[in-house]
Amino acid sequence: MQTKNYVTGKPPFKFLVLYALAFFGAWCALLAPTTISLAYKVGDLFGDDKKTTYLSIILAVGAVCALISNPIFGKLSDGCYSKMGRRKPFLISGLVGGTIFLCTLTFCNQLWSLILVWCLTQIAFNLAIAALNAIMVDKSSPKYRGTISAASGLGGTVGMLSGAGIATLFTTMVDYQTIGQYLLFIAPGIFGAILIAIFIIFLKDTPIQKPQGKMRFWKNLITSFTFNPIKNSDFTKILICRFLLFMGISCVTAYLLFYLQDKIYPNPPDHDTKPQEVLLIVNIIAAACAVVGSVVSGKLTDMFGGRKLFIIISAAFFIGALLLIAFVTQQWVMYVVAVVLGFVNGIVNTVSQVVVTLVMPNQQEAGKWMGISNISSTLPQSIGPAIAPLFLMIGGPNNYTALFIAVIVILIGGGGLTFFIKKVK
Repeated sequence: MQTKNYVTGKPPFKFLVLYALAFFGAWCALLAPTTISLAYKVGDLFGDDKKTTYLSIILAVGAVCALISNPIFGKLSDGCYSKMGRRKPFLISGLVGGTIFLCTLTFCNQLWSLILVWCLTQIAFNLAIAALNAIMVDKSSPKYRGTISAASGLGGTVGMLSGAGIATLFTTMVDYQTIGQYLLFIAPGIFGAILIAIFIIFLKDTPIQKPQGKMRFWKNLITSFTFNPIKNSDFTKILICRFLLFMGISCVTAYLLFYLQDKIYPNPPDHDTKPQEVLLIVNIIAAACAVVGSVVSGKLTDMFGGRKLFIIISAAFFIGALLLIAFVTQQWVMYVVAVVLGFVNGIVNTVSQVVVTLVMPNQQEAGKWMGISNISSTLPQSIGPAIAPLFLMIGGPNNYTALFIAVIVILIGGGGLTFFIKKVK
């Protein structure tokens, strides 16, 4: 790599590939435990009676730690004056700490130790993720933010699938009671760590000048979450927009299995097989379309502009798919929804992130603003599934039509608010 900063030009292809691989590694290491490894371990330790409750506690506490730590580390990296640069110390610390804690999880056999070490794992990896997000602004000009955002989206999406795939592979090929229980955590962690390490080796991170006077650690900590929402109205609008759009997506994805069981395959003979099989196909289709949507939208939005238009059109297509699924309960509709949901997820994630980088109040504090933005996309994944039952209970149980109409209203609010962002076309 060249030693120059890329803020005046287009990031080289080599950088984009390594950047995508770094996100691949981070999410591969984190998502395998979240989706597969912890579930196996908790089930083995605590049995069927307690496994769902204990797993939900572990994941919930870990998610809170990730939510809080990401913007804090982003802000702290903005003011880091290490000779290695602003972001490298956080990447290295997150890589080493996350890998160690992930491997330590294999030896935890009590609920308290699983919670503690999983929280430390989340905090450590968010050291690296916060720095990776900030590098998007450090290493690209506004004109090419779509391309670099697409690289991170591509790496992250494939990394999530691969992490779960690697863990699942070991559950089928290796005896869990012997070496399998260790490989469930160690294999995705080591694989992810190697990819992040390669990115760190080739990254040229320009140091900043050491500030005069004492570093105000606690002030930086407190201001990690603060900004004037009225003065920075465009930034506020895109945060709300992202929050609403991702909450709508989460409300739907969290209840697709139940929708299949209750509406498309309500008969007991079908209930044990077809819903799970169809959901697997739906998830594969959605993931593939998310990758394509992320890459294509990132490239097109750099070429032609119109960042807001991509978000608005995506929301409109999602609304159309929800109207279809609300009133037509046939299996083929699920595949249509999978395609639309995948493309919308990829496009919204990539393009809205680009808008964030363009309207953030200070380009030199990318870590802080990207960290705050991360909350707007992460928090809805907890709130959406939690509020969905309120709509499902309208007029009786399992009112999915009411849920989908409520999501449509949410999407109209999120997509409509995009019109009022002034600094971006």
